[in-house]
Amino acid sequence: MSRRRSRSSSPPVPYHPCNSSDPRDLERRIFVGNLPTSEMDKKDLEEMFRPYGKVLGVSLLRGFGFVQFDRVEDAEAAKAGHKGRIFKGYKIGKLQQ
Repeated sequence: MSRRRSRSSSPPVPYHPCNSSDPRDLERRIFVGNLPTSEMDKKDLEEMFRPYGKVLGVSLLRGFGFVQFDRVEDAEAAKAGHKGRIFKGYKIGKLQQ
């Protein structure tokens, strides 16, 4: 009896706005540096930026993260308004679109 491997492809990676390379998504995403990732989680990052507009998603990696907004204006407001903020004793670093 021979066993054949299925030739079906892997399931597609689910869409997540922070992973998209669509230029429209990139305009609405900000990079946030110098994050104390040992002291925070995705919920903290989302709550930190929610006052600037609707947050579609966040990615939190080691020392930095990305926040995806619904509108370009919200991303720009977050970038301008969040410079130099402190989170649990850490100064949030570089913000860029």
